[in-house]
Amino acid sequence: MSTGSQSCVMGSSATTLCGSLGDSSASGTQLRRQKRDWVVPTTNLKENYDYRKHSYIAKIRSDMDKKHKLHYSLLGHGANKDPINLFVVDTIGLVYVRGILDREKQESYTLIGLARFDNGSIAEEKIEITFAVEDENDNPPVFAPAPPAEVYESSPAGTLVGRVTATDADKTGTNHTRIAYSIAKQEPFHGEHLFYIDKTTGSIYVKEETLDREKHSSYILTIKGTDMGGDPGGKTGNGTILVKLLDINDNTPSLDKDEYSASIKENIANVEVLRFKVLDADEDYNINWMAVFNIVSGNEEGIFSVRTDPKTNEGVLMLVKPADFEENPNIQLGVVVANVAPPAGGDGGDGGPGGGGGGVYSVTIAVLNEPEGAVFRPPVKPVPVSENPKDNPKNKVITVFRASDGDTGEPAENVRYAKGYDPDNWLVINPETAEVRLQKTPDRESPFLVNGTYYAEILSLSNDMPSKTATGTLALQVGDTNDNCPTLIDPIQKHCSYTEVVNIIAEDEDGDPNSAPLTFNFVDEKSMKKWRVEPLNDWVPSHSSVTPLGEVAFMMN
Repeated sequence: MSTGSQSCVMGSSATTLCGSLGDSSASGTQLRRQKRDWVVPTTNLKENYDYRKHSYIAKIRSDMDKKHKLHYSLLGHGANKDPINLFVVDTIGLVYVRGILDREKQESYTLIGLARFDNGSIAEEKIEITFAVEDENDNPPVFAPAPPAEVYESSPAGTLVGRVTATDADKTGTNHTRIAYSIAKQEPFHGEHLFYIDKTTGSIYVKEETLDREKHSSYILTIKGTDMGGDPGGKTGNGTILVKLLDINDNTPSLDKDEYSASIKENIANVEVLRFKVLDADEDYNINWMAVFNIVSGNEEGIFSVRTDPKTNEGVLMLVKPADFEENPNIQLGVVVANVAPPAGGDGGDGGPGGGGGGVYSVTIAVLNEPEGAVFRPPVKPVPVSENPKDNPKNKVITVFRASDGDTGEPAENVRYAKGYDPDNWLVINPETAEVRLQKTPDRESPFLVNGTYYAEILSLSNDMPSKTATGTLALQVGDTNDNCPTLIDPIQKHCSYTEVVNIIAEDEDGDPNSAPLTFNFVDEKSMKKWRVEPLNDWVPSHSSVTPLGEVAFMMN
């Protein structure tokens, strides 16, 4: 950069002459013509340099000063506009700098020089002078706040983590703003650098496949930016970035005990039996930590269920159906635990639907005996009866259905009996002996039968307070007798005289063998001569016709 001065001559014919001067006198003349005007070359000035210790930086003058006394002034930003009086001109046209230039505030100044007579009128046309401020490497790199970066633990080397960016207020495109990045510090640090940074772009990558969230869930990286492309003489600035490690399901869930035991009362349900505490090093309250449970053995009857408490991640073993001490006083369950998310690597382990099972845990459930009162065993008692009054006369005892002690299996004591459901009021129950009698003749054709069976209930009521009730079911299997005559579906049919075929259908409400096959006979012998019988289904020929479905055709001979 030249340290000399500029001499600018304002000609009366609207031309401008500029000569390069030393600190005190002209050393030559440099003129460039642009159209009809002489253009003053730009003068380069250093930023951060104190020109107040030196002579003038430029000179302007007019030819008119040979005949008249002139007054010179400067117009523009840096002269009569902010920053005011940074550039000043004296009475003989010498231009000075009265402050320290800062390129980052303003990188050039364009001033207008004027010459006036004593009366203030303009002696010469204006002259334009431009001063360019040369950049100096006086600004360090500055880092913008970086948002937290995230990367999964166990990510392979070369995985992009994030990026930092620094800026430099010096002149763009110069070496002063060419920034090289490096990692100055990793916190925490245990002898292993886990990340590296691209010197040019500021992109941060995983260095080794050793990130483990369970050891450290985050790291703070201090990034150094050095301008001049990283030259030792370059200015530096520091920034930080927080790197968070995202959790993967790389830890197997387990329970706090190898074996569990609990007790339950028989004949109760919908109660909590016990809880399983889960141990899992993965991040709390995400799918890699949340547990799922499964009962893999001992629960074939569906007596138990297990769920996960979403607040504590504990397994809750529930009794959903009553257990029976007499049938099974000790129950052995096998329980497994897994995560909601599949394990890293895709191996589901022993955990069932989730991932990372830790094996089968043994659970022993002791069933506590409770006084059960009376029960009917079996709960349904079949009793064959007949609809023939001779076989089952009224008030005859058809069966005795006593309740048993639920604990001992012996006949129940201190109980009385009563009739429960009896839709057609067939039965009478002896309250002391549980003898069952008929007070109505059974009817197999009754609408209250289901597939030939009449169902009724007998109740056992304990004499203590409050009374306990047990219910038994009587299944009366009604045997059929031939107590129904066949009937014609359409007993009267009208036909024309020329009708040659008549279809006849009969039915019998009795069951086999008291219904079909049916026999059809002509009552009138004259009709036998005019008509004959033809079967419409299986027919056994004889002097009369036989058909299992009771359907025949009478045809004219």
